[in-house]
Amino acid sequence: MDDHGLSTSELPLHLAPQGVTDKTLARWIRKGLPFTKYKNRRRFDPALVRQWLLQNTPAELQTVVATQDEVAALEGVHVRTVAHWLAQGCPGRPGRYDLSQIRQWRADHLRRPSRETTAKDRYEHARAEQKELQVGQLRGELVHIDELRDLLATVSGPLLRLRDDLIGTAVETHALRSIDEIINQCHTIAERNQTDEIPP
Repeated sequence: MDDHGLSTSELPLHLAPQGVTDKTLARWIRKGLPFTKYKNRRRFDPALVRQWLLQNTPAELQTVVATQDEVAALEGVHVRTVAHWLAQGCPGRPGRYDLSQIRQWRADHLRRPSRETTAKDRYEHARAEQKELQVGQLRGELVHIDELRDLLATVSGPLLRLRDDLIGTAVETHALRSIDEIINQCHTIAERNQTDEIPP
């Protein structure tokens, strides 16, 4: 690596723990992997490449990362929590943190009841769960109950109007039955989520 970054041939070697091939690198470049041109050749800044990979690789595919910050970001916890896990025997070393091993350690570690669980541990665990929910909501995996209610209200209004418009037409029976079924499902979902709602 020189002052202008890694070359196309150096980058796969730099990312060797992830098993990056030339084909993978070419696919990433097509998807927007940042690079600069120096003497008509592509050059890659390792920090920008890592940042791009964190933003563009699905979490379930990221298995090895280099820093505790990356572990914290992908696990939805604070970096101090990761340091605490490592001090307690969680696998990982600088430059190579295998997320599948860390997740397995967490599952085993959290499954075992411990008398040494402190208020701080419980607080960190609660914060980690809260962060996971926030990340899920940001990724669009979770929807707030009010958004769901708004969506159902938005959908059911036009469907009711469509239902009224179809009365007396040739497709009345089948269409009305389908519309009524959709509206009933919307109401069922709204009622079920209203009873399952957790107060803030």
